[in-house]
Amino acid sequence: MTDDVVRDWWKAWIAPDTSAARANRARLRRAQDWQAAMLEPAAINLAKRLGAMNHDPRLNMALSLASVLAHVKEDTPHLRLMRTLGYTSTPTDKGKGSDQPKLATLRFTRLMRATPDEFPLAMTRLVRLAGNSANVSEIGKAMMGWVFEDSRERQRKRWAFDYYAASNAAPTDPEQETPDSEGTSA
Repeated sequence: MTDDVVRDWWKAWIAPDTSAARANRARLRRAQDWQAAMLEPAAINLAKRLGAMNHDPRLNMALSLASVLAHVKEDTPHLRLMRTLGYTSTPTDKGKGSDQPKLATLRFTRLMRATPDEFPLAMTRLVRLAGNSANVSEIGKAMMGWVFEDSRERQRKRWAFDYYAASNAAPTDPEQETPDSEGTSA
């Protein structure tokens, strides 16, 4: 459900080439945290669509998600973020060369240790590093799940295997599957 809600919101509020969407993008990109994002109707609309209202622990993350998604210029629904930013071949494979990932290993390690408060800024940096092209549904699912420890651990595992080009060996988690579950590199 989160997939469709996030993608539909992005298509309606951020993606169109209209003056209203351009204004939404500009204001949300300037929002440095959830407190600034909550002053924007587009962010409130996303939180409401996600059902993250009142005292829901996901409310702050939903507001921050709107700000992160404002940086996405192109939705790439069949590409997973860490497959795009990580290694193209498993670093331990002999004879396959040692390609360098777009996302440095140290920065990847920091991402994996990020608290829910640190996570939105890290995601904004990842979107920029990916050339402002990303799977908006994956970002939504990752950010909304990062609030809860069990979801955060599942996402960390998935991203670790994706980053090191070992997606086919990753623990299966039906909640994390995308239409192209193996993903491809850009």
